[in-house]
Amino acid sequence: MNTKNPETETELSIITTHYVYPTKLKMFYNTNATYRNCLRTLFKMNPKNFPKFDVDLDDETRDENEYDVDSASVAMDSILHDITKNSLFLYVLDKAAARMFSTDREIGLTILFSYDYLDIFHECLVLFYTNENEFTDTTECYVELLKRLT
Repeated sequence: MNTKNPETETELSIITTHYVYPTKLKMFYNTNATYRNCLRTLFKMNPKNFPKFDVDLDDETRDENEYDVDSASVAMDSILHDITKNSLFLYVLDKAAARMFSTDREIGLTILFSYDYLDIFHECLVLFYTNENEFTDTTECYVELLKRLT
């Protein structure tokens, strides 16, 4: 089914509301560009949905704008739905949101997907999705995430 995103006027080739977290994805980045590539892979972004530009942009600006809003929204909504059933994640969502003087857990999730937290947050999510019983307040990745948030 093809339709257009009303905000970007880009054609959407696939509309999906089903997202499965990529637990086998290795998260390594050390530059803005590699971070953005990790995020695109994590959110399963479709390059066909990237905005089109009529002007010539430098490589950095073009890379910053190659973002599939719809895929990111589906992924983040799905993840938020899953993790808000877990008190440990509720706590880190609240701590992350507070960094922006907010109590909105969606803001908290956005912060956790930022450059400074994505690698360790991904480790927490992988453990949560693959073996939820082993994800505790003493789990190394959870302790590290809390440390980074303070």
